[in-house]
Amino acid sequence: MSRKITGKILFFVFVLVIVALGGSYYLSSDQQHAADYSEATRSERIISKKEEADLDNNAIQETYSLENGRLTIMESLKVIWQSPDDWWLDDFVLADTNNDGVIDINLSLWKAGDFGNSKPFWVKENDWSIKNHFFIFDLIGGALKMVWGSSNLGVPNCEFKIEDLDNDGKSDLVVLEGAYSQRPACHGNYIAIWQWNDWGFTNEWRSDQGTFANLKIEAVEGKKYIEVDSENGVLSLPGRPNVNQ
Repeated sequence: MSRKITGKILFFVFVLVIVALGGSYYLSSDQQHAADYSEATRSERIISKKEEADLDNNAIQETYSLENGRLTIMESLKVIWQSPDDWWLDDFVLADTNNDGVIDINLSLWKAGDFGNSKPFWVKENDWSIKNHFFIFDLIGGALKMVWGSSNLGVPNCEFKIEDLDNDGKSDLVVLEGAYSQRPACHGNYIAIWQWNDWGFTNEWRSDQGTFANLKIEAVEGKKYIEVDSENGVLSLPGRPNVNQ
């Protein structure tokens, strides 16, 4: 009888140990996931910026403040929207990206999950690694409405600007593309130009591989120029390089 009781006790202790180890394993996985997220979001270019605009046309200016990877939108000292805790924003730009006459809120951000709740039916599993995304929102009636959101970008955008480079009335998304292997700091390997095509973005041009940083769009005598720091010094490109290159 005592042997049976002892056996049951030993089995119960064994189960408790397995559960405890399993809990520790999952906790360690969560901690590792958090560490990966921290590495993915750190950057040598921590941007702090503030802009004001009346995007919902109610005659009251909103304040857009980016601090420590988080965007806060306020109006009349009231918070309208704040980016989620599990996002890290590298930068934001207020510009009409999709050429519909409405100024958009354009975000370059890092988050876990290839897709949100609208995962395509043909995708069996969501990719929960930390990757770079590009999101577009509009401010309508005091609330944010998503216009478009990318899944995981093939390569991260280290920097981005939005300008009409050739005065054709259409906005150009100019980016410095890096690589996920560069974590925690993103460095530009390519300069690329993208344009809205009514359902997403089409790549119009991409430079040869190099080392690029500090993206700027300069206007000289009515013409736009892309300026970046490169391994050979400051590189200045005509606003819209030959798209057939």
